[in-house]
Amino acid sequence: MSVFKAAYLATAGALTFGAATANAQDFFQRDRHTSVQQRDQPEFDPEPIRLGGLIATPSVAAGVYSDDNIFALPTGEESDTVITLDPRVALRTNWSRNEVGAVLDIRHREYSDFGNESATDVRAKLRGRLDISRGISLDGEVNADRIYENRRAISSQRGFEAPIEFRVLNTQLAANYQRSRVKARTTLSISDIDYEDGRLIGSGLIVDEDFRDNVWKRLQTRVAYAISPDVAFFGQAEVGSRDYDTTFDALNNEINRDSTIYGLAGGVDFELPSLFRGDIAVGYFKDRKDGIGFSDVSGLSIDGQLEWFPTELTTVTFTSARRTDDPGIVQSPGATSTDFGVRVDHELRRNIVLYANARRTNT
Repeated sequence: MSVFKAAYLATAGALTFGAATANAQDFFQRDRHTSVQQRDQPEFDPEPIRLGGLIATPSVAAGVYSDDNIFALPTGEESDTVITLDPRVALRTNWSRNEVGAVLDIRHREYSDFGNESATDVRAKLRGRLDISRGISLDGEVNADRIYENRRAISSQRGFEAPIEFRVLNTQLAANYQRSRVKARTTLSISDIDYEDGRLIGSGLIVDEDFRDNVWKRLQTRVAYAISPDVAFFGQAEVGSRDYDTTFDALNNEINRDSTIYGLAGGVDFELPSLFRGDIAVGYFKDRKDGIGFSDVSGLSIDGQLEWFPTELTTVTFTSARRTDDPGIVQSPGATSTDFGVRVDHELRRNIVLYANARRTNT
């Protein structure tokens, strides 16, 4: 409770500081460079449709890729060709102040040889922003998602006939402040996560996944100070809790997997004339377990993204993250996950974009 109070006081202090300063220059605007994925393509981008006070932006994307190990197994790999179809529609108001919007995003993956792997993710979002005054606003969103777990996810268990389906209902509220060189944001989010049971290959035995159902609550605060229009330093704090619905394992043994997570970090947000843009935070996290017999998990936290623009047609993006995670195992409710990735996007033609990426995750 004291951490929540500290986060609130930090944000309140930021809102008070500089309240009388004019907001003549935006010290946090990061649009000197445009990445390949962000670049507008007027000849090919979908044309917005005006519906009275609303603007609708529909789109459909399709693709084909090959996966040489669709079950993510260390041996006995199976390959398949996957066809993807992603229809999407976004709605937003065209008001001069405040905004309300909604998004429906459907992502279907059709496997040529292994039909059980075919899946359709559905994500729906309703969001809004209330502009209280110049530099102060509130925003919120509600997300309702039905997702199929990636076979390569840290929590994915091997041996199931099909990927595990789970549902997420997420509510988020945030307060924003920006005045001159100071910017602050505090976010409260609550996620209710519900997993469907799995079925083993061959035997058809149903495996109970209810032990993974949980409510994930987080309060985060970030306060930044810009030393120039190109560079800002920030500090951030968060506290969260995971409360699991089921307190018994498959053998009916009582087990408490609940935990409280704390984090403190500092970093830099920048966009330099020398073709680099980034947001990098380094700090410390602690995952304190409530149940007897489980050890706390703590260590160095990393959350960063660095974009390099060697040419106007090429963007190289580096990402890194180190955090605590739920591995989806009854006997191990917490683990440290380290992830590094790099992606290269190149605009070969106005309507042809090539990309390649590599990623490594250790848990």
